Amino acid sequence: MLVIHGNSDSVVPFCQGENFSEALKKAGKLDKFVPVEGGEHGPVTFNEDTFKAMVDFFNAKAKR
Repeated sequence: MLVIHGNSDSVVPFCQGENFSEALKKAGKLDKFVPVEGGEHGPVTFNEDTFKAMVDFFNAKAKR
C-alpha cells in the first residue's frame, strides 16, 4: 500500500497517517509512506514527487 499524507492536513491529523503507515508496516502491507512537507488534505497535496510515487507504485503493482 502507498500512503501519501501532507503534514499540514487540517482534516486528518498527520499523526494518523504516520500511525496508519506504521501499522501497515508491522503487518507487512506498507510499500511506501510519502510525507508531504506543507501538504494539505486531498489533491492539493499532489506535486511532481507524489505523482512520481504513485506512478512508480502502480507500475510496480502492474508488473506482478
